[in-house]
Amino acid sequence: MARKPRAKLSTSMTQDQFDKGYWYATELKKFAKTIGIPAAGRLRKDELEKAIKVFLNAGRIESPAQRSLSTSGAKDVERGLTLKLPVVVYTNHKETQDFLEKKIRRAVSAQSLARRASRQRREADLRRLGQGIRSAEPDPRAVRADPTWEIH
Repeated sequence: MARKPRAKLSTSMTQDQFDKGYWYATELKKFAKTIGIPAAGRLRKDELEKAIKVFLNAGRIESPAQRSLSTSGAKDVERGLTLKLPVVVYTNHKETQDFLEKKIRRAVSAQSLARRASRQRREADLRRLGQGIRSAEPDPRAVRADPTWEIH
């Protein structure tokens, strides 16, 4: 079954047609530039969609609302770094990096210890049940039964 061709963005489409379509951000940016939306290349997808809808409904170009690129409030490192506080204003700061590396190292170390303890419990269970611990070495009886078998 042949696919229905994708609709193209055009100045004559209705908002309903626009809303029913799925548009890639690159398509929206290109269309926004052609209809004259200022700074279209720097807008997010949701901002582009809003500006294009205004154009399709009213036929006019509105400058999108200016958004602040700076974050307000105290930086996380200033509030004190703990695992209980959520990250709000992350900064790529040496103290923050050191804190994260230390916590990650501890978590990885704890995982390694847990795996080792689990393996030791399994081995103890096998010994208690009288079963030997299997190693990577092949059973000599199996090698004698199939002389073509090779150890890699």
